Amino acid sequence: NPPRWLPVTVGDLESAPGGLVLSATSSDAALVPDEFISFFGEGAERWVFVQPLPGVTGTVSITVRVTDGGGLFTEAAFTNLYGPR
Repeated sequence: NPPRWLPVTVGDLESAPGGLVLSATSSDAALVPDEFISFFGEGAERWVFVQPLPGVTGTVSITVRVTDGGGLFTEAAFTNLYGPR
């Protein structure tokens, strides 16, 4: 299964985009462990990199959290399907 690169745009009314912290959790660590999700980019334009474990199949939901300097956050989830094509 190839990794997935997903573009995300972040913003906040009170915080500069560079001050926003992204984190993520996987609904199925047997498919995509949390530590196999990482972020790249700066400012408002970021990328989520999701690497599944080798040879796995199934559907996983990835929840991305964006937190500002005051500890307020919002979350969004997306679903990926992994397996033979």
